[in-house]
Amino acid sequence: RWCARCAKDKLKRIHELFDSRFPIEDFHAVLRSEKKAHALPGHILVDDMAPNCDEWTANGGTAILHKDALSTIRILREILNV
Repeated sequence: RWCARCAKDKLKRIHELFDSRFPIEDFHAVLRSEKKAHALPGHILVDDMAPNCDEWTANGGTAILHKDALSTIRILREILNV
């Protein structure tokens, strides 16, 4: 079940894994039902569920289907030119 702590833990982990080129305030942890509302041009979703990525892309965002950390980070760096 989703909770405020889950979002906080995800954001903490992102902060630990990425450096200052990935500002923590640019990351949002949301419920599945809320995701498509954030799918705007320039917005990126990293998700391990293909249907979420498909829905995100259909609504105008860029989606990365997460399979492993190294490939997800590589793709993020390519998209963000860092």
